Amino acid sequence: MSKQFKEYVLEKVFTSDKNKEGNPFVTKGGKPFKKVGILVQGNEQWYSAIAWDDRSAAGKLQTGDLAMLNLYKEGDFFNFDVASKFDLLEMRVEKLEALAAVATPDVPSQQTVGNTADTVNPEDIPW
Repeated sequence: MSKQFKEYVLEKVFTSDKNKEGNPFVTKGGKPFKKVGILVQGNEQWYSAIAWDDRSAAGKLQTGDLAMLNLYKEGDFFNFDVASKFDLLEMRVEKLEALAAVATPDVPSQQTVGNTADTVNPEDIPW
């Protein structure tokens, strides 16, 4: 399933580094993290994500921000991803490919060529 990003206005943002009992969130390996909960405008469901460090995009969100998010349900949990620079670039390329396909329908797109990030042809490697 591919990510479906859309712009949302953040109505509420809640960040915590402790659980309800006041204990810090840590992985089994002892790595600390924060849980981020968001409520987006026009939606009554809270979505959550993990911020692993201070550079995490999820941890930088603030109430009132306009953010490009992927909201999804995984099992019983409602989660979100913040679009990375790569995700934003990929969306721009997809738009350009769609425009190019209209203008030049005989040129194959990246998907039809079969050259994806998951597929490496050993003959393409220069060494």
